[in-house]
Amino acid sequence: MQIFFTSDLLRNVTVLKDLDDISKWTAYLPRLMGYDKNIPNGDEIALKIRKFYFGNKSPSDPSQFQSLTNLFADRMYFYPTKVATSLLSKHTPVYKYYFTHRTWLSIFDIMVNVKMNHWIPAERQLFMFAAKDFVYRQTLGYQTEFYGASHGDELSLQFNVHFLSYVPKGSQDYALSKDMIKLWVDFMRDE
Repeated sequence: MQIFFTSDLLRNVTVLKDLDDISKWTAYLPRLMGYDKNIPNGDEIALKIRKFYFGNKSPSDPSQFQSLTNLFADRMYFYPTKVATSLLSKHTPVYKYYFTHRTWLSIFDIMVNVKMNHWIPAERQLFMFAAKDFVYRQTLGYQTEFYGASHGDELSLQFNVHFLSYVPKGSQDYALSKDMIKLWVDFMRDE
C-alpha cells in the first residue's frame, strides 16, 4: 500500500540520508506526511513520531525500511481509512479488508525496479525484473525482502490487468484469485 512512498525514498538516497539529520527530519516530515509545518510544537511532534517508528535507529538504516513503510501506511492509508469508515458507518454499512498477500509481482517491485527516463524502456525493465525474480524465487528458492502488500496489489488477482494478471494455475496466487473473485461475487449477490 504505502510502499509507493517508501520506494521513492529508497531510490532517492540523498533524501533518505537527510532524514537521519534531526533538523532535516523536522523540516521534511510535514511535507512527507502532509501536515502544516507551522502547527504548535511541530518539531516536538516530529521527534515523537521519529522515536515511535524508529526508536534510536536511523531512518536510512536498511533494517528500518519496514518502520519507514509503516510510517507512511499509518498516515496515508490506515488513519484516513479509519476516519472515512467511521463517518460513513453512521449512514450505511461499511466493509473493509486488509490485504497482506505477497503477489508474484508487487507494485513495490515495479516502483523500485523500473526507472523512468532510463535508456531501457520501462516495459523491458519490468520484464527483465520479473524474469529474474521468477528464477530467484521459484527456481532457486531465494526470497527477496517483503515490506508488505502495496496499494493495488490485489487488483491483478481480481481483474485482467494486462500481463500483470498472469496468475499460473496451481499457484498460491491462482487459488487466492479464485477465492477473492468468489467472495466479491457472493458479496454483490448478498449471499
